[in-house]
Amino acid sequence: MKKDDLYLLTAKLSKEEKTYISKRLSAFKENSVLKSLFEEICNLYSLPKQETDNLLAEKYGKHYRTRKKQLYYTILKILRDYHHTLIHQIHFYMLDINLLFEKGLFEQARKILAKAKKLVEHNQVIPLYIELLYMELRMSYYTYYDNLNPEKINHIKQEFSYYHNILKEDIEWTLTTSEKLRDFFALGNPPEYKDYAAMPNPKGHISFVQKYILAGLTYRNYLDFENSYHYRYELWNYFKKYPELTALYPELYLTAVNMAIIGMNDLQKYEQSLAILDELSLQDIKAKIAQIEIFRIQATHYTQVYNFIQNYEKAYIQTEIYTKNSLYHELHQIDKQLLHLHFAVSCIGVKDYHKAIYYCYQALNAEGNVNIMSLCVFLLFIIHLAKGDREAITIIAHKYKDLPFYQPFYSRCISILTDDGLSTAQILKNILIEYKNQDFKSRFLWERYLNIEQLVKSVFIFE
Repeated sequence: MKKDDLYLLTAKLSKEEKTYISKRLSAFKENSVLKSLFEEICNLYSLPKQETDNLLAEKYGKHYRTRKKQLYYTILKILRDYHHTLIHQIHFYMLDINLLFEKGLFEQARKILAKAKKLVEHNQVIPLYIELLYMELRMSYYTYYDNLNPEKINHIKQEFSYYHNILKEDIEWTLTTSEKLRDFFALGNPPEYKDYAAMPNPKGHISFVQKYILAGLTYRNYLDFENSYHYRYELWNYFKKYPELTALYPELYLTAVNMAIIGMNDLQKYEQSLAILDELSLQDIKAKIAQIEIFRIQATHYTQVYNFIQNYEKAYIQTEIYTKNSLYHELHQIDKQLLHLHFAVSCIGVKDYHKAIYYCYQALNAEGNVNIMSLCVFLLFIIHLAKGDREAITIIAHKYKDLPFYQPFYSRCISILTDDGLSTAQILKNILIEYKNQDFKSRFLWERYLNIEQLVKSVFIFE
């Protein structure tokens, strides 16, 4: 254990986890010293680690380092119980099977094996099912195959072949989807169009999920929002149909939620989006990385939906709440960049231009999505136009002249906004005309993040 491991682990604990650990440490008298040490580390967290270490070393004396190590591994053990899941249960069964097998208690091992196989088969944890089949054959070797007859051997063959094919299909779909997503998000290469309705649904849970992820992404990229929504909604509904999958694969469940909300927003089904976001708060997912993702989804989509329905005041109030949440600081830079864009729109909507400028620059100073950066530059133009600061518009245009503007609309807007001969009213009129003249595919970049026409009209009064 490294010197700071205990402090790092303690810092990552949720309030519920800390309460559970304290309670478990109180259950046995011999743990009273560990309980005291744990609670003091939690209470002294605001101090520098070295200062905390010095204070506690002085209090606990020569046994301090030993106590620290003991507490670290005790916390991990308690957390295993707290986060007990189906996967843990299956692994415990497998440990029991091996233990009984090595003791020569073959019949007892087979009873647990049958129970484990039933649980794994029901939940389609395919890799572990194949491992259980192997364990079944391994046990037969040591009992002179007395439990195997030709019928049983043939049954195992069929089981292995069936689940091996599902596992193979799961892996193939996962690899294909990963490759397509990487090409799309990292390289900007859209997936080729395919008629997913003509393709049979895979048998495995993972391959089904991966197919629907790719279908939802593909149809949306080709602006087929109805089909995109269908696959995204069905993907989310699949987890409703098999609720145990949420505990097994929380990251895939949250991907499904995120995709469903995007599909609903594309079709302006905002009430549905808000209902899913509200429901997400009820999910009992204990993994810290999943909690961070839930926070990201809620903060991003609540803000975006409220912006879309022009409830800027509510979005603006929520912004203050989100930025004070400890999970806000744990977001990935790219996720935070998109969130800052939505925050900026909310601030513009309530005419808090100072904060809007702050969030625009927060997004611009982060390495990430160039499209979001371009949108933030445009928002800065709108803000300074509203403030009557034409000089600032010229400075910003020069500062970000090398930012890759993929769409002609961007460069046309810059020309209009930096034309000193035009009045504010004429600038706005020309921008909206230019915007409406763009084909929908070109405007889609804007539409998926914000409604430019709606935003401009919320800032300026038109006759």
